[in-house]
Amino acid sequence: MPHPPYQPLAAPEACLTDGRWRTRPDAAVKAVVLSGPQAMLTLPLDGSRLADDVRVHFAGDVPPQRVRLAVSASPPGGDFEEVAAVDEIALRPEDGGGFVALTFPVRPVRQLRLTVETRAGESVAVDEILLMPSAHLLCGSPYVVTDRAADPWGCLTDGVAGGDEKAAWPGARGEVRFDLPEARYAKAPMVHFRRTEGKAFSPRVSSDAGSADADREGWATIPLNREVRALSLALEASAAGRVAVDEVALLPARNLALGCAYTYDPPFRARYPDSGGRDIGRRT
Repeated sequence: MPHPPYQPLAAPEACLTDGRWRTRPDAAVKAVVLSGPQAMLTLPLDGSRLADDVRVHFAGDVPPQRVRLAVSASPPGGDFEEVAAVDEIALRPEDGGGFVALTFPVRPVRQLRLTVETRAGESVAVDEILLMPSAHLLCGSPYVVTDRAADPWGCLTDGVAGGDEKAAWPGARGEVRFDLPEARYAKAPMVHFRRTEGKAFSPRVSSDAGSADADREGWATIPLNREVRALSLALEASAAGRVAVDEVALLPARNLALGCAYTYDPPFRARYPDSGGRDIGRRT
């Protein structure tokens, strides 16, 4: 059957990843209580996930002061990098609490680490953590696989890696083709190969831009940094004799102008003010 609308996730405290969170004040839902001034939750994943959005549900009417997220692409013991932080958090007690959304540029992760900061003397309750499907340039896009591929759920662009669904080819080679609705400037395609039990694991992906071997986590990445309108990928798993893939992602290229100041010439009077009431049409 189709998976829930979020990625597989487990935690030492089972209530944090059981798919249940408080939606009304009197709901009986288990939670983990965290006391200040700072508490940390680490979630090692059972495999590599492509991630860019983690949601944390706080139950009750006491919000944290700040929530920070760090991720690691390595198994336990690897280094973490902080990728997101949220403060000024408000909850709705009448709805059971509220979610905090922590978003960051899409990347493979093997561990999540949440740091929750609270005010002196206060405690907060966490009753669910969700790892949302990743958003990339192929997410939700149709595609064509070569004959004899078994792909009943059309899972290759659902934003979920490491789940139950996967596309499998009976032989050592396969192919998948994508046509984007418009040209997009892309950094790289990433293919997540799945292991075949008892078989050697050395898959490879090729395109007109080159080829790449998969790493130990199953990810193979081909650098592009160019416009893409159509994408054809040849998949190979000669050692295993069978190709299995559960996600094909196309990562967007970094916007070099993101956050930069700008001016208009000639200037004009804006009909709508920018944040803070500033006129974006004024010459600076």
